[in-house]
Formats: sequence, C-alpha cells, structure tokens
Amino acid sequence: MKRISDERARIDAYRFELGAAKFFNDRRNKEDWEWVILSYLADILSSVGLPSPEYAEKLDPPSPDFQTYLADKRAFQLIEVTEVIRPDYERNRFHRTLAYNGITAFEIPRPHLEPWSSFQHVLQRKFAKSYPPDTWLLIYHDMPESEFRDSYLTWHERVLGELRKWTSDSPGACDITRSAYHTIFVVDCTGKAAVRLHPQWDVTKASAAA
Repeated sequence: MKRISDERARIDAYRFELGAAKFFNDRRNKEDWEWVILSYLADILSSVGLPSPEYAEKLDPPSPDFQTYLADKRAFQLIEVTEVIRPDYERNRFHRTLAYNGITAFEIPRPHLEPWSSFQHVLQRKFAKSYPPDTWLLIYHDMPESEFRDSYLTWHERVLGELRKWTSDSPGACDITRSAYHTIFVVDCTGKAAVRLHPQWDVTKASAAA
C-alpha cells in the first residue's frame, strides 16, 4: 500500500526532466503513468469534498489496476485506469521519431475528423472485461481542445454534450448505459477537471473556460 500523493511526487520528480519522449518510450513507466492518472482523480474528488482515496495498491491482471484506500486505510474502491488519445495516434512511435530526428517542437495537428472514435474503442474494450461490481473505471481524456472543431466549448460541455447521446450501440457510439462498472469518471488532459458518465451524467469539477 502506497500513499498516492507520495507516488505522484516521486514520478513528477523525474518525468518532467526526462521528457515525454523518454518517459512514454519506456514501457517500465506505464505503471507510473497509471499512478499519475489515479492521483488526478484523487485530487479532484478531494477538492470538491467527495470521498477520495489516499492510498492505493497496484494489482496484477486480471484484477483492476488499483485497490484504493481511504485516509484511515479502510478499503475504498477498485479502480481500472485507461486513457483516450487522438485516433490513430501511436504515441510511442511519434516520440521515437521526434527523438531520432532531434526535433523538440512540432506543429499542432488539425482537429481530427472523428475525434470520438478512440473514446468509443476504449469503452468497448473496457466493457468487454469482467471486473467485480464495485469497480470504478477512470478514463484520462488526453485530447486538448485543439483536437476538436467546437473548441469554443469548455471541455466538460463538450464531453457531456457528446457522451450523453451514447445510450445505444451504433457505428459511432458505445452504449454507456449498459456499463457494468460501479462508476465511470473521465478526467481532462490537464488533470484538473472531471465528469461522471455512470451511473449518471454530471460534472464532478468544471473545466476552465475555453
């Protein structure tokens, strides 16, 4: 069992100096990245006065990623962590190419034509897994406003505006209402805002104005 804030401090102490290319190209850092995402949710829940985990234990497959605990070390929730990135974006290959060519700056891509397709694929994959009924699904939405044509909206308006319509399976959507997870939270790319998709749709912590 480890304190989530301690793990976040340990990881932040090296990942920014290391740089995104080296951090994401090393598979050994995958677990640390999951700790960072977990810390985002813990901080958000605490900041809005909701029960929040203070400790966590990393679990091995086929269990969810974490067993979390409250400040008094009572068991809290099982949490499965995942992320949504730009469709067809291979982050490891992208950063390897930048590093190989010595590129430190790159042009921000235009908004994706189907920016929600990767969200759909992630949900479908996670819905296919079988976890205990008290498991939370935590999704890190690593797509900034530049990825979307409606960049005038705040992040939480955009996410809920789209995903509230996902109440049936279709070629472009995944029925969120059939989720077997206890709760589904989505955290924005800054790690500062969150919405809940299940068992109801609501804003946990609003994002800053666009």
